[in-house]
Amino acid sequence: MKRLLFKCALLCLVLAGLLHAGGEAYKRTNAYRNFEREDGTEIFRSMPDTIDIAVFGASHGREDFKFPPEGSTLFNFSMSLQTSVYDLRLMREYQDHIRPGALVVIAVSPIFPFYVPPEEQVEEQQPRYYRVLSPQNIAGVDLGLYLRQRLSPLLTEDPADVLAAFLEDDPLEPTIDEESGYNQITPESARNRKPNVFELQIAYVQDFPEPNPALMEAYREMLALCREKGWKAVLAAPPYLKEYTDCFAEFSPDYFVVQEALMEDLAREYGAVYLDYSRDPDFDRRYDFYRDMSHMNLAGAEAFSRRFYGDLREMGLFPGP
Repeated sequence: MKRLLFKCALLCLVLAGLLHAGGEAYKRTNAYRNFEREDGTEIFRSMPDTIDIAVFGASHGREDFKFPPEGSTLFNFSMSLQTSVYDLRLMREYQDHIRPGALVVIAVSPIFPFYVPPEEQVEEQQPRYYRVLSPQNIAGVDLGLYLRQRLSPLLTEDPADVLAAFLEDDPLEPTIDEESGYNQITPESARNRKPNVFELQIAYVQDFPEPNPALMEAYREMLALCREKGWKAVLAAPPYLKEYTDCFAEFSPDYFVVQEALMEDLAREYGAVYLDYSRDPDFDRRYDFYRDMSHMNLAGAEAFSRRFYGDLREMGLFPGP
C-alpha cells in the first residue's frame, strides 16, 4: 500500500513538473506576451528591485508619467481603467520595492473618485490581477483558479489557443508607444470624440457630487500607507485637451471645483500634495502633445514631465539636478 501511495505521489509530482514546465514555455511564446502586452501586465516581468518613483492610476497615469529625471528609477503600476481599489492592492503587494523616501505619484483622472465601474468591466479586468498579485490582494479571489494559473496557465487557458501559440509563428504586437506614441490628434478629431466621453466615462459618474465611497477609502488607505512608509505622496491630475475637460464641465459646471476640493482635503489630511494640471493653459490646446483627446503622446509626456518634476523641485519634494 505504501509503495502504491509513493508511486501515486511521484506520478503527481512528475505531472505537476511537466505542467509547470509547459506553462513556462507557453509564457515565452509571442501569443502569451501579446496577451500580457494587451492587458498591461507585461511590464511586471521587469520590476526593478528598488523604485525611486512609483506611479499609480489608470491609463492617464500610464501614458503621462513615464519620463523620470535622470538617475531616478521609475515604475508605473497604472493600467487601463484601474481604480484606486486596485492601486491600493498593487501598492500593498509591491511596497518592499519602493524605497524609503521615494516619490509616490497617484494620478487622478477626471472620472475619479466619482466613477462606478460597470460589473462587466470589473469581471473583464479581474484576470490580469491573477498574474501580478497574491491571492490576499485580489478582490473576490477564486483560490482554485489562482492556484491552477500559478502552477501552469495550461490549466486555465483554452487548449486550442495554447496549441496555436506553439504551432503558429505569431508576430509580437507593438507596444502602445510603438503603435501610437507619435500620433497627434487634430482639433476636429478631438471635437468629434466628445460623445464618446459621455457614453464611456461620464455615464458611470452616477452620484455626483457624492464620490464613490470605495474609491475614497482606497485613496485614504494609500495615503496612510505612504505616510507609514515615509514616501512622499503626490496626488496629481495630468494635462488634458480642453475638448475633454469641457465634457465634464458640460455635465456639471462645478465638476472640477468639487473634484479639487475632495482631493485637496485628502492631501491635507495625510500630509500629501495635490497638483492639478488638468486644464493647464500650457497644455490644453497643444494638439501636437496628444495621441488622443486625453492621453499625451511621447513628446507631450516628456514636456509635462519637465514641468511636473520642476514644480516638485520648487516645492522641495524632489531633489534638484
